Amino acid sequence: MMMPFMKQAFIGLVLLKLIANLAYADSTFPNRPISLVLPYSVGSSGDTAMRMLSEKMSALLGQPIVIENLPGASGLVGAEKARQAKPDGYTLVSMADSTLMYLPLLNKNANFDPLKDFEPIMQISDVGWVLVTNPSFPVNSVAEMLRYLKESPGKYDYASGGVSSPQQIAMELFKKRTNVQLEHIPYKGAAPALMGVVGAQTPIMFSGIAVALPFINDNRLRALATAGKVRSPLMTKVPTLIESGIEGFNYSSWISLMAPLGTSPELIRTIHNAASKALADRALVDRFRSMGLTVIANSPEEFRGNLTLEYKRLSNLVTDLGLKRE
Repeated sequence: MMMPFMKQAFIGLVLLKLIANLAYADSTFPNRPISLVLPYSVGSSGDTAMRMLSEKMSALLGQPIVIENLPGASGLVGAEKARQAKPDGYTLVSMADSTLMYLPLLNKNANFDPLKDFEPIMQISDVGWVLVTNPSFPVNSVAEMLRYLKESPGKYDYASGGVSSPQQIAMELFKKRTNVQLEHIPYKGAAPALMGVVGAQTPIMFSGIAVALPFINDNRLRALATAGKVRSPLMTKVPTLIESGIEGFNYSSWISLMAPLGTSPELIRTIHNAASKALADRALVDRFRSMGLTVIANSPEEFRGNLTLEYKRLSNLVTDLGLKRE
């Protein structure tokens, strides 16, 4: 029978070995591919931006970053998969404000807490927005569109990437500010929604500039106005909604990088450092800018503080718009 002191020594050796193995694992992170969950459809602004970023990060980390698009249920499928993943640094998720904030506010099946159930790593960029129509829709300006819609209230629809999507929130804000009636047609993702407008199945929508710009340049979409405070440098001839008479209208969104709750500060720091270095690359910044994206690249602490303020602001916005959990 093993003596008590020998038992204690044996247990101590096992614990030391476990600690050493953990330290070794952390020090060699990453030593296998990393999964990046994207709760967006392929071809959306968030998808395109995160693919660019992950390519740079892969080179810096020395391991592939494997993209997994899970846009189902307005991003809830992807958010839940990431939330339930092991907090070992090998599963990351790119969350847009719509997925992280609007889902728990508007989707009765979303039971996660945006302030407690994920580890913030970084807000990646702001996303610029534009109001577009199919060229067959007989309007050339916001003023013409408002007159046309008010002559036929409730006759026309707008497209979005789904219930609680940023496209829906932007249009509901527009409807409230302008007192027009449009029926909501939710698609299974932002890219399919845009193709619905390109194909004239649905006449109107708000879209991320990055996704809409190629179709605008090919005259397959008509840009009526952008949604920011100032004109987009990518479309200097397109007025803002403020310039078009919608006083105070300013809508933007953001995309971020997060990890499952419980991911260690050391792993968060390693991943954040790689993302920071990637976003310091001038070529990548220029590519983002060409898509209407403005790099943010803040710290995990700054991001966490922003989340608290943003959640309060968006909660008030949802209440003001009269939107309910569905």
